Amino acid sequence: MTPTEKLFPEEIFQLGERTLGRQEQRKLDHYWVEKSGLPLLLLMEQAAAAAFHFLRLQVLHPESKILLLAGPGMNGGDAWALARQLLSLSSQITVIDFCPQKSLGEEAETMRTAAARMGLPIFPAEESADFWNELERPDFIIEGMLGTGFTLERPLNAAMAQASVQLRAWQKQGSRVISLDLPAGVEATSGGVDPAVVKADLTLSFVLTKTGLCNMPGAAFAGRVEVLPIGLPLTEEALALSENHLRLINLAMAKALLPQENNFGHKGERGRLALFAGCPEMPGGLRLCLEAALVTGPGYLYLSTDKELEPSIICDFPETITGQDAAAAATVMAAGPAWGQRRSRMTKLLELIEGNKPLVLDADAINVLASCPDAVSLIRKRADRLGEGSVLLTPHPGEAARLCPDLLPRMKHDRVETAREMAARFAAVVLLKGACTVIALPDGRAFVLPIASAALSRAGSGDVLTGLISGFAVRGMSLAMAAVLGAYVHGKAAVQAASEKGSASVRSADLAFYVARVIRQLGS
Repeated sequence: MTPTEKLFPEEIFQLGERTLGRQEQRKLDHYWVEKSGLPLLLLMEQAAAAAFHFLRLQVLHPESKILLLAGPGMNGGDAWALARQLLSLSSQITVIDFCPQKSLGEEAETMRTAAARMGLPIFPAEESADFWNELERPDFIIEGMLGTGFTLERPLNAAMAQASVQLRAWQKQGSRVISLDLPAGVEATSGGVDPAVVKADLTLSFVLTKTGLCNMPGAAFAGRVEVLPIGLPLTEEALALSENHLRLINLAMAKALLPQENNFGHKGERGRLALFAGCPEMPGGLRLCLEAALVTGPGYLYLSTDKELEPSIICDFPETITGQDAAAAATVMAAGPAWGQRRSRMTKLLELIEGNKPLVLDADAINVLASCPDAVSLIRKRADRLGEGSVLLTPHPGEAARLCPDLLPRMKHDRVETAREMAARFAAVVLLKGACTVIALPDGRAFVLPIASAALSRAGSGDVLTGLISGFAVRGMSLAMAAVLGAYVHGKAAVQAASEKGSASVRSADLAFYVARVIRQLGS
C-alpha cells in the first residue's frame, strides 16, 4: 500500500461528492462541445430548461411576479434563456439588462435577442437607488448577473452593487432571491465574496456543486443549494478533466470509514488512547472530550491530567486509567483540550512530538506549539521519521492564525487553500474548524463538510470533536480517515440535536448522546 493509500484510500475518497471551480467548469463546457459537436448555445438552453422545470414544479406558481437580472457571459445567457421559457408560466416577467450597450458574446447575445423578440419587458440597469425604488416588488427575483465568471479581482460594478442592496430590501418584505449557478459576488473556486454579494434564498447549481457554495464565506450566501443535471454525461474522461482533488464528505464516505464491530474480539484489539488534557481552571473540556472518546469504543483510555482532577474524573468515568505512562501505553495520543498553557505543557508537548505514535493536537496544544519559533520544523522532522500525516492539527481560525500568521489574509476568503497550505507546510493532516469544516492532507487532497450549525458555535464543541477523532483513530484507521469520520459524525449530531432541541438550546454536553445515535445510524 502506498503512503497515499495509507493516509486515505483513494476508493473511499472517490465516494465523496465532487465540486467544480471556475476552471473546472470551463474545461467541462469545452469538453462537451468538442465531444458532441453541438454548439455551446445548446448547453445554455439545457441549463435554462433544467432551471425552468425545477422552478415550475417546486417554487413558482402561475402568474408569479418575476424579475430576472441578466449579466454578461454564460450566466447572463442562462438568465435570458430562462426568461423566455418562463413566459409559458407567467406573463408578469420583467428583465433588467446589466449590459445594455455591450455585446454579450455569440451565444448569450442570441439568447438576449430571442427574449427581446418574444416581447419581454426589458430595462437597462441603472446605478441609482431611484431606479430600483420605482420598480414594483416582485415575488421572485432570478439572478444571473455573474455566476462562475466572478472573481475577487473584479468587484461587482455599481449597478450590480445597487441591485444587491435592493434585493435585500425586497427579501425583508417577502420576496425570494434565486441565483443561477452562484450568487453574484461569490467566487466559484474559493468561496470568497464581494462586499456587495447577493444573498440568495435558493441557488440552482448546474451539473455539480460549485466549490464556492460549500466553502466559507460563500456558503453563507447561497441559501438552499439544488444541483441540477443538464442532460450531459459525466464520463470518466470528463471527470478526469475536472478533477480538483476536493470532495464533500457525505454519508457513503462515512459509512465506508466506520469501524466494523467484532463480537468475537477483545479490548486489546480496540486500541489504546492516551489523552493529555484538562486543568483545574477548565475541568469541563476534559469531561466533554472523554465522553465523546468513550462513545467511539476504544479498548483502553489512558488519561494524563492534573492530579487534583483525577478523583472526580475516575468517579464519573471509571473506564479511564490514570497513574501510568500514558504515552508508552498508547497506540494513539491526543493533547490539548482544556489543557492550559503552563510552561510544563511545553515540555510534555515536545516529548509527545518526539514520540512515535499518531498524535492529535488541539486547542491549547496548538497554542503551545505556536509559541515555538521552530514549530514547523518540529512537526516536519516527525514526518521525516514516521511519514507524512502522523500528526493531526485541529485549529479554529484564531489558532490557525497563531500557527501561520502569514496565511490570515487567505483564510478570510479561501479556507480550502489555507488548509492545504498548512498541511503541506507541516506535512500533517489539518482540520480547519468552523462552518463547513475543511480537512486537508499533505498529499494535496482536501475535504469539506457541507454542514453549518449554530449548535456548534459554543465552548466545548471542539473538545467533543477531538474525543471523537481520537477515539476513531485507535480503532485502526489513519488520522486523516478518523478526522473525516469524526467531523461527519460531529456535524450530523449537531444537526439532529438542533432539530429536536432548537440550536440555541443545544449544550456541548448534549452532543455525546446524539453522537452515539449518529454512529448507530451509520452502522445500520
